[in-house]
Amino acid sequence: MNFDSLFRPKSMAIVGVSDKHGMGRGAAEGALQSSIEKRVYFINIKRDEVLGRRCYHSLSELPEVVETVILCVNANLINSYLEEAGRLGVKAAIVYASGFSEDGTERGRELENDMKQICNRYGMLLCGPNCVGLYNKVDRISCYATAPLFPEKNLERGIGAVAHSGYINSNLMRSMPELCAYGVSVGNGTICTLEQYMLYYALNEHVSCIAAYVEGIKDVHIFEQALRTAAEKHKPVVLLKSGRSAKGSVAAASHTGNLAGDYKTFEAVLKRFGVVICDSLEELNSTARMFAILDGRLPKGRSIGAVNFSGGENTICADFCEKYGLELPAYSPDTHDVVKSLIPMFSTARNPLDPTTEMFSEHDKVKAMFTAIAKDTALDMFVLGLELTQELETKDKTCLEVLEEMAAEHMLIPSFLIPSFEKTRNTEAVQRMQAVGIPMLAVGDLGYKMLRNLSDFVSFRPEEHTLSLAIPEYTHSGAVALSEMDSKLEINATGIPIPKQAAAANIEELCEKLNSFEYPIVLKVDSPDILHKTEAGGVVMNITTESDAVEAFQHIMSSCRSFKSDAKINGVLAQEMIPRGIEIIIGIKNDIQYGPMILCGLGGVFVEVFRDVALSPCPVSLNEAKKMLSGLKAYKLLTGYRGAIPKDVDALAQAMVAVSKYAAKNKDSVAEIDLNPVFVYDAGQGVKAADALIVKFDSQ
Repeated sequence: MNFDSLFRPKSMAIVGVSDKHGMGRGAAEGALQSSIEKRVYFINIKRDEVLGRRCYHSLSELPEVVETVILCVNANLINSYLEEAGRLGVKAAIVYASGFSEDGTERGRELENDMKQICNRYGMLLCGPNCVGLYNKVDRISCYATAPLFPEKNLERGIGAVAHSGYINSNLMRSMPELCAYGVSVGNGTICTLEQYMLYYALNEHVSCIAAYVEGIKDVHIFEQALRTAAEKHKPVVLLKSGRSAKGSVAAASHTGNLAGDYKTFEAVLKRFGVVICDSLEELNSTARMFAILDGRLPKGRSIGAVNFSGGENTICADFCEKYGLELPAYSPDTHDVVKSLIPMFSTARNPLDPTTEMFSEHDKVKAMFTAIAKDTALDMFVLGLELTQELETKDKTCLEVLEEMAAEHMLIPSFLIPSFEKTRNTEAVQRMQAVGIPMLAVGDLGYKMLRNLSDFVSFRPEEHTLSLAIPEYTHSGAVALSEMDSKLEINATGIPIPKQAAAANIEELCEKLNSFEYPIVLKVDSPDILHKTEAGGVVMNITTESDAVEAFQHIMSSCRSFKSDAKINGVLAQEMIPRGIEIIIGIKNDIQYGPMILCGLGGVFVEVFRDVALSPCPVSLNEAKKMLSGLKAYKLLTGYRGAIPKDVDALAQAMVAVSKYAAKNKDSVAEIDLNPVFVYDAGQGVKAADALIVKFDSQ
């Protein structure tokens, strides 16, 4: 979708313009600062002039058909203006008003549905309703409800901000006006959705980083395309998703009419495409700022050379680095010798470094020290613990001068300032560092987390990931479970080994089938209505004789009928007892939006106890499957913990790949899969699925 009529209109009209404080005035003031100011028209049926500019009384009176119209009128008047605009040939509209589907009333839903029909009939783009508009600082154009704080010079590159919330989008803009190239408040997203704006940003060469506040996704196909495009271009997407909790989910839906969905599934989708996931607005804002300032000048890895001004800060720095998987390698011998020659005798030349405040009055020494650290090939980033308060200290001034000189001489590796305390920052000093590509990060813990986010983004290799989703084409209202036997047969067809098995409806058939088995065996109830067999008394293990098998059959029938009297019971499933191995669960849950998701973790009863699982969209590659396994806390059990024989991780990963491909291929028919446990044997001995359940969507 081409959004130029919204972001780069050649002419616009503002309906409901006013000189009173509010959206009508804010939109007018922003438009008058725009590069198209001479082709901005005001409309107010009761006024002939506002803010010194002539007012027309309708769109039809204008001297030209404008490309975009901004509607600053109440909800009941919106559709009549949209109809007039559509007939005239206006290409885009921005609607600030609320009072549509987000208010949960039948009247609001009707108004929004009529709005959608009008826009679709005339092929008109629509930003909103229930929004504060959009701005473009590359071409200096404002369709925003407040003046957008244009910089003196138009931006060449910067952040593309997009948010369902107008408040959040506005504050992203206000907190970093010199870095936000574009911003859009999506509101209800009736025609133009958040994911469409994200795709526009992903394709836009003027956007260096996408910052998104998301409450829900409407078009998963476009969302997938946006994330894939950004990943392939190695363009950072920094995203905060609200509605993670049960109450938060309800709040998100009532705010914009979007469904929040399951957060764990959403998070797994984001990880597949290398998205930087944020947990707070502060992290979203600070991380987007960091990427914008770096503007593609990224570190190669996660090793840090850190300089602080006290032993306490050094210790805290080391703690945070360990917490977030950042490395603090020892200096090379050359670096060590240079640093040792510069710092006081009582200080130690090690990373992180506390050179003491004393030497920071000597510009040349500081520069020599910073230069030695920046040249050390073992280091990817330089981190300086610096407060930069309103009253700059001597050490602050020296550091600023040295860093500016080194940046001008191209002697710096990617560098960052991290304060230990949140104080009023010296804006001029922060901007000086920003001008030479050095961001000041958030305080302490969050600052180091941002560096982890950065290093994770740097290490993401698009070519190593399956940059697609198995998005379902249909929705279903019901589901039916296959028998364990049929479930295992389908799983076995994917190449995953299963135990020998046979179904028996009665004792006579059981005894006949057991002639081909070797003892010991296990009997399980065969019922589509009893999925948790152990709880129903539907499993008997270690059966060694035919008479024991008959007794077990009778016990299973009696227990299961008592457990669920109306259950359909086909009989029992006889299965060979297989050697035990490490118990792993492989599961599939088909999400209504994002398609089948594969889960793995420690199996048996432990999956519920420890909840140590990894989740990813289907299908997964062998590399992705192994990465999922290596992220488990239980992974040590598979790799030979405390002298144990390593297990067949390759076979387990191949089984995960097979299940994920089966689920992706059957995305419109398979609802769930539960392989629990899958026994993993010693290296080279493979795996075997001891139990299986497949739930399919009801086709009727």
